[in-house]
Amino acid sequence: MDNMVRQRELQELQESAESWVAITNGALRKLTETEKQLLEKLYVEEADVATVCAALQMERSSLYRCRDAALKKLTLALYGTLES
Repeated sequence: MDNMVRQRELQELQESAESWVAITNGALRKLTETEKQLLEKLYVEEADVATVCAALQMERSSLYRCRDAALKKLTLALYGTLES
């Protein structure tokens, strides 16, 4: 009986994870390719700002503006409106 309960719990966790992946993928589709590359380099690869600027041929100020816009767009796509 314990195995059946545990199996159901694991199935629910898997369904929840799959749902979150689908939601996240949908939100990521709202980003431009440049925004995706920028966020990936900064937060997944953990590259420093100078390296990302060189890779994307951006000035530092443009990179920060693009990053802020991409994070806002991603947040809105994931969670809806922001409270100010």
